[in-house]
Amino acid sequence: RHRNQPPQPEISLLDLTLDDVVVPASSSQQPTTSLVIDDPFAQPPPPQPPQLLAPAKLSTQDFGARWGASRQERKADATPRATTDLSIDTIAAIFAAAGVHAVEAIPATTELILAATHVATSTQCLIHAKVLPTRKVQVTVRSMLLPATQDTLGALVRALETAA
Repeated sequence: RHRNQPPQPEISLLDLTLDDVVVPASSSQQPTTSLVIDDPFAQPPPPQPPQLLAPAKLSTQDFGARWGASRQERKADATPRATTDLSIDTIAAIFAAAGVHAVEAIPATTELILAATHVATSTQCLIHAKVLPTRKVQVTVRSMLLPATQDTLGALVRALETAA
């Protein structure tokens, strides 16, 4: 400051108006910065559930060899929501979306054998699915660990009953 000038009052940013903002006449550019204000009351997006199943790529021979040793078995009949095309290809696609690998399709008997890994327990689950004459799908799951068997069966029944 120069000696003979009186002290200038401090300017508060809250007191500024748009008229106080000076844009140089030589500036033909638009401002390059923007102000983004987050909504403090906005809810974060819901967390995604962790992946329950991951495809387990097995051969038909590996599947057969492991079926007998996997003693924790559960079965359920599911009524698929998509009943117009109840082919084994449709069932395989629904299960693939749930994280299951189709090992082999048996069109003559409308059966599928599939495999997945229960992610939380790293347990391999073996799955047999059969389209019944009643338009239901019988799903059998076997693994070495009962909670993995139950979780997998529940997920596959839900997948069948909710797939469009």
